[in-house]
Order: sequence, then C-alpha cells, then structure tokens
Amino acid sequence: MAGAGWIPETYLGLALGFAILLLDPLLELLLARGLGARVTSVEWGFGPVLRRLPGPRRVTEIRMLPIRFQAKYLPRQERYARDKRLLISSGLVSPLLLVAVLAAFAPGWTTLAALAFVLVCVLIRALAKEKYTRRRVIMRAVRRTTPKLDAELSEPRFPVFAHCYDAVFYGDFATAEALLPTVHANQWPVDGSKLVAEALLSARGEYDEAVSVVADFDESKRLLADLELVHLALLVAEARPETTEQAVLLTGAYLRQQTHVADSDGFAAMLALFRLETGNLPNARGCMERFLAGVSTPLEVADALCTRARIEAAAGRVDIAARTLREAHAFAPWYARIAIVRERLGISAVHRERPMDSPQPTDPTALDTLDDPWAVPRR
Repeated sequence: MAGAGWIPETYLGLALGFAILLLDPLLELLLARGLGARVTSVEWGFGPVLRRLPGPRRVTEIRMLPIRFQAKYLPRQERYARDKRLLISSGLVSPLLLVAVLAAFAPGWTTLAALAFVLVCVLIRALAKEKYTRRRVIMRAVRRTTPKLDAELSEPRFPVFAHCYDAVFYGDFATAEALLPTVHANQWPVDGSKLVAEALLSARGEYDEAVSVVADFDESKRLLADLELVHLALLVAEARPETTEQAVLLTGAYLRQQTHVADSDGFAAMLALFRLETGNLPNARGCMERFLAGVSTPLEVADALCTRARIEAAAGRVDIAARTLREAHAFAPWYARIAIVRERLGISAVHRERPMDSPQPTDPTALDTLDDPWAVPRR
C-alpha cells in the first residue's frame, strides 16, 4: 500500500535503537580506559552466570543471553569523583550522541523511531536509583551533595579507602599495606582501617589475628562485628577441626539472637559454612550459590568455590571438589583458604603463585605491617 514505507523504517529504527544501547557500554569502556580507570569486572549478557573467567586484574562473567556488555571500574585516586561522574554521564549522553550520528545516514522515520526508543530507555536509566546511595542516577551525575548522602562522589577520603580495600580483594597485598596507614590516619570510614586489616589477615589465613581486629570494632559496627566473629570462628574450625563444636555453638547462639543482617553476602557465606558443619548439605549449597551469585571479585569467587569444594567432598564427590579447588586457585592463587581446604580434604596441592606479580614476603618476621596493622597508634 502506498505511503506505508514508514512501517519498515520504524521497525528498523527500533532495532537500531536497541543496537545503540548495546554499543553504549563499549563507548563507556573506551572512556574509562582513556581516563585511566581500572576495569575490575566484566559481564557479557543477561540471566544466570554460565561461566566465570579469571584474569590478572578482573573477573569476567558469561551469562545465558549474551546480548549485553557491562563493566565495573575503579577510577584513579587523584581524579576519582570527577572520573566517576564522567562515566555516569556517559551512560546518559552517549546513546543520544549515537542517535545524532544515525540521523545523518538514516531516513526520517528510522531516526525518529530510534530517538524515541533511546529517549525512553535513557529516561528510565536516568531516573533509576543507585543501589547503595538510593540517589537517582541523573542527580549523581549533575548535582553535588554531602558525604553522608553520597560518600563515593562527595567524600575526599573515599578514593584511598576504595583503592586500599579493592587491593585486598584482588590480591595486591603490597598496595593494600602501603595505603593502610593513610586510611587509618584519615579515620574514615569508621573503623575503615580495621575493615581492611581484617580482610587482609583473613585472606592470608591469619584468623586469630583477624578476630583480634574485629573484637576492637567500634560499637556502631557491632552488627557487622558479630557477623564477622562467627564467620571467622567457622573458618578457624575449618583449619582446626577440634574447634568445630565451639564454632557451631557460637554461630547457633548468634542466629538465635540475630534480627538484622549487616551484610547479606557475608551472611550467606557464613550460613553456608554453618549448614555444612551441621550436616545440612542442600541448605549449605543454596547459601553458597546465593553468595556466589552476588560477588564479582577474585577473593570472593575463590571463597565461594572453597565452600563448594567442601560441600562436594562431604557429598562424596572428591573428584569434583578437587576440580573446584583448581578453579578457585585460578581465580586467587594467593588466597590462603585454598591450601587450608586442600589439607582438610586431603587433596594434593598446586603450585602457589605470587599475587598480581607483586613479591610477597615469605619470612614471617617480615610481615611488620600486620604485626602493627596501622603503623600508627590506635585510636
């Protein structure tokens, strides 16, 4: 029928608009690399994770429907807030710029349909609330606020803490140790240096020392401290099975008294260990999978895989447990828990590599940073 040419052009415009939204994250990646930001994780697709791929500085996830690309970034310390705002703004501006480029080559209806589709999607994206701050994305991009409302973009001490904490979870212990005194001197966030020190000690398998740090948490961190203490008790029981009964009793008492969860991922990781120690393997597996679904750093992935290996071994599938530990080693060869679980299960060890190509001291007397984790007097 004459004059109906706008129909295929409209469908073409909608398809091109969808393609623009798929291409947009790649432009954001180029911008991030140009700004010197580090890519910490990459996701390909929607839906359940089919496979995780380890890398020297990031974790890559392949999902069921590979029609989307998304990455997380860690901007440079010296330009953290500015670069973060630029990256947020890129997700709102670059799709519209791509539509403007399309207008130079496509017929009117095609451009109009693409513009309408992209505008609706960008508007939804702009009005969405960010997970942690609960601020709308567009407000984070264009309006400054107080550190209390958005510490990542408004607190000048946030970048050094973010880089220090991130270094632990990616195995760069040398960087974490170097930044730790500054985090402590900044006194932000509350007990921030203790949070880093506990994570660092736990990653090295020094659980007793980590317990000492957690016991000194500020009263405002009591919910988190209680969770971390029972989690550490279960990790100690993993390394020293004779303490299992005590750890189970302590965790049971905590669960009976617990009314609020300070960290949902941490709670799932702890609960998986508790269910494992009490023989409830289906529940332990469910908690472990819930934890694994919500994490994206090498340390956290390796931690979940260590728990999975113990569950498989408890179910009599030692060959699967050994394969799971090899996978954990590929993600975080520097993670001490892998060797502890190997020894617990009687599985032969794999050569342990140094983290991030950074030399780590092997002489215990050389670990002076953690003998006095903050290198300055405690508050």
